[in-house]
Amino acid sequence: MENEALIVIGRPVKTEFESVEQIEAAASAADELARKLKLPLGLVYCGTTINWPDDFEYTPCLVGLVTHVYYGDDEAEPGPLPAAAMAERTIPDEFWAAMKELGLELEGETGTYLAVAGWTWADISGPDGERIVGVSAEDDGYTRLDGNDAVMKGEGLTIRASYC
Repeated sequence: MENEALIVIGRPVKTEFESVEQIEAAASAADELARKLKLPLGLVYCGTTINWPDDFEYTPCLVGLVTHVYYGDDEAEPGPLPAAAMAERTIPDEFWAAMKELGLELEGETGTYLAVAGWTWADISGPDGERIVGVSAEDDGYTRLDGNDAVMKGEGLTIRASYC
């Protein structure tokens, strides 16, 4: 089973979805705009969906540009994390307006996040292999990277992900 670690330039979703259908509608709208704008936009559900639809539980979400995805499992070696994944990007106002029209309430300003999808943990390490930052679906499923110069300006970084 693969687990996903993602770098997302975007914003946390404040709205607490009450059903699988609400999340699927928001994800579909983000996917449609991604195709229209020719950008890697999406809604990242930072948790597991294994028990859906029978046992729905809300998990935090991010919405924005997905700049890097790493697929890991228990046997996977860390993969390179390109510096380009952290580069500042502009997300079109049309995207944010569409998310608002869907009824999504978003938190704060746009930032850069390490996120997980699935029942996953992920971390970023420096060139020496020492862990700099990590996140788990057991917690919020994402962590903000802005202000962490070791990550935002780092070189030779690696990323890994595995099952919680």
